[in-house]
Amino acid sequence: MEEKRGIERYQIINKLNDRNSVFLVRNVLDGSIWVEKIIENESIEIYRRLMNIRQPNIAYVKEIYMRDEGAAVIEEYAEGISIFDAVDNGRLFSVYEVREIVFQLCDALKCLHKNNIVHRDISANNVIIDSRGNVKLIDMGISRIKNPEKRVDTYFMGTAGYAAPEQFGFRQTDEKSDIFSLGVLMNVMLTGEFPSERIYSGNRRMEKIISKCIEMEPKNRYKNVSEVKRCFMTISTEKNNKIAAMIKELPGTRTMTWWKMGIAFFVYALIFIFFDIVEIAMLSESRYYDMLWFGIWAVIGMFIPCLLSGNYMYYADRLKLTAKLPAAMKVIICYCLGIGLAAVIFYFLYMILV
Repeated sequence: MEEKRGIERYQIINKLNDRNSVFLVRNVLDGSIWVEKIIENESIEIYRRLMNIRQPNIAYVKEIYMRDEGAAVIEEYAEGISIFDAVDNGRLFSVYEVREIVFQLCDALKCLHKNNIVHRDISANNVIIDSRGNVKLIDMGISRIKNPEKRVDTYFMGTAGYAAPEQFGFRQTDEKSDIFSLGVLMNVMLTGEFPSERIYSGNRRMEKIISKCIEMEPKNRYKNVSEVKRCFMTISTEKNNKIAAMIKELPGTRTMTWWKMGIAFFVYALIFIFFDIVEIAMLSESRYYDMLWFGIWAVIGMFIPCLLSGNYMYYADRLKLTAKLPAAMKVIICYCLGIGLAAVIFYFLYMILV
């Protein structure tokens, strides 16, 4: 009886879907607005876990009331407009806007995945943006708890166009299934179309991120949403600012990982300090011709090999000969090219100067 009295505290204002399973309701005691959702037995455990989650980009669950069949859930009402409605009204999002939205979605998904919850329905309908740009991920109706012992999902669901291939019975869905849907969502925000219709082209870094997210084979996608977010950290969003884009692609700074940046800046500092020491020595001896040659070597023979070793501007991903090679092989090729170029230039300049 107490549970019944609890659910009766909410008065239905409006029906939110055609299946009579989602309603906009008002708490008669304090006037607050919520969403009431009728869920099936399979989803009860998901929503019980969600009751313990408080993350600003996830619509939180306030109460669960058991019914004769399934349960009724009272969850946060997310004010704003869905990405679907925005795109349907003719709006396309800029690279900067997509980056800000994906940042928040990655935070939401990281929280869900940490609790072994796979959303399985990341789509334009289920992402709400308010007037201040805050994002809410909603509708956990087909989410599932990850079970490493299962090879495939017991039932197949997902929004057409967004669902990863494994959601159709090929294997068990996991974090990478949500990453696939996230990649599709990015493409929709930028072009208004699914990748199967037209894939985004423009910002090369964004192209690479989307392409990797929507790989058909899960092992070829990003390992987790934290990796997706790191790739967005330094993406160039300045319009027509190629210089800024080139600076942000310097090896060691792209992922904003502190130890990688530390090593990169240490190497760059060594190059320029070494150049300054030699330059001062040559100036004191009036060896201007040798100083000119050494300056050329410092740039071509040291700095450029560093860029090659770091796959600068993702050249190895765009060359036909290397684009389809495994990531580990690309790394080896990049380092060999960098070290090889430095050795060749050093040898010839050494012969000239000595």
